[in-house]
Amino acid sequence: METPAVYSYIQNTVADGAAAVSSLMIDPFDELIWVGGQGGHVTSYYSALCEKYTSFQAHPPGYPVRDLALHQEGVISLSPASVRMNVRRGLTRWIQTSEDFYDLCTLSLLDKSASNHRLAVSGNQPSLFELDINRNGQIVRRASIEGGTGYKIVRNNPTFLACADFAGGIDLRNKDNFQVMRHLAPTSSNMMIQDMALLGNQLVTCGFSDVYRNRPTAHMYLSVYDLRTFRPQLIRTHFPPVLLKFLEVYTSRLVCVSTSGQFQMFDVGRLEPASPINSIEMLQFQVTCFDVSSNSQGIAFGDEAGNIIVYGTAQDIRFHNTIQRATEFADPVDTLPAMDVCDPLNVYSSVPLPICDGPLLSDLPPQITRFRYHVSGPVDPAILSSIKMVGQIGYAPNNGRMRRNEYNYITSKHATASFKLQDQSPSHESQIPLYYQKVAGN
Repeated sequence: METPAVYSYIQNTVADGAAAVSSLMIDPFDELIWVGGQGGHVTSYYSALCEKYTSFQAHPPGYPVRDLALHQEGVISLSPASVRMNVRRGLTRWIQTSEDFYDLCTLSLLDKSASNHRLAVSGNQPSLFELDINRNGQIVRRASIEGGTGYKIVRNNPTFLACADFAGGIDLRNKDNFQVMRHLAPTSSNMMIQDMALLGNQLVTCGFSDVYRNRPTAHMYLSVYDLRTFRPQLIRTHFPPVLLKFLEVYTSRLVCVSTSGQFQMFDVGRLEPASPINSIEMLQFQVTCFDVSSNSQGIAFGDEAGNIIVYGTAQDIRFHNTIQRATEFADPVDTLPAMDVCDPLNVYSSVPLPICDGPLLSDLPPQITRFRYHVSGPVDPAILSSIKMVGQIGYAPNNGRMRRNEYNYITSKHATASFKLQDQSPSHESQIPLYYQKVAGN
């Protein structure tokens, strides 16, 4: 038998929403822990250190998140009356509601492959539904449940869709058409299933019975089914198990947890314990849910006070042996160095300004920002009369009235108007040398 892994305490954090943790799941694609609360809130945390990643209100207050499913394209949350899919950044992809949804309890992807788009949904109602993820959660198939008791838990393997009803029985359905292939009766009278785990050909359940003053009494054993022979076997436990998960790396190893915070691994192939009993540290309230990472190196627990407690085989664990894909984060915000406003040597131009399409405070009013061109004054008639042409260039001596390489512009409106009138007068045109005058065509 393989040496069992030793899990130790890593981190404890309080989930958003100020409510009990009703569902919890470790992402099989990213380094994320997804948590659903009694108030309809969904929060994700990055890595075993529980750094908050996203947080959003998935369902209205008063509608708890009863189950979660992780798809390659997003997270699917279940409330008693709706199914909702969000991308991992929190944006809503679709919401599915129906008159037939009034007490949903469980959901499960029908295939673990990346291209899977089929989702099974059921609850305390007389139907089992199949939803198509690629069609915005549209109901594509529904199957009636014999007895009308509904299904409390739904799990699947490559062959069957195992559905545990509220009467303690288990229906093994065909995943393609939802037909019942076999029914497993309760192992004892008045038994009700509390949780169920399925991996390969091994199906394990734990439950309770109403045997004392109509109060549920948890069973001190696990029921193990081999789906090749359909014969149950029992494993005795030292505490009442209420939650079950398989360690997929070890194939036949199972973790069972009690509400008081005890957990232990069992080898369901050998029908014996595989580790000593452990107690969850920092636990002050009852455990409501837990999950195991795909590489079996991390375990996350949730309790009724909203705490998330992470255990692992080491302090720096990862939830995947190989990185499936890089977790997407927001671009980091560039921070600018601090500046003293009293320092005259500060370069304020180093602070970038945001791109703005609207008016700025520094914009001048339009009446003083009109384009105006300078108008040169008229040429002195003495200069025009003394011009001598050399080729196409005319030369005239400086009469001393103006400084060299300088020429004044007209700045007054009156001078501009007078210049325009003078420029249009015949006498002014006669002062222009014939060489520069425009020749009209015949």
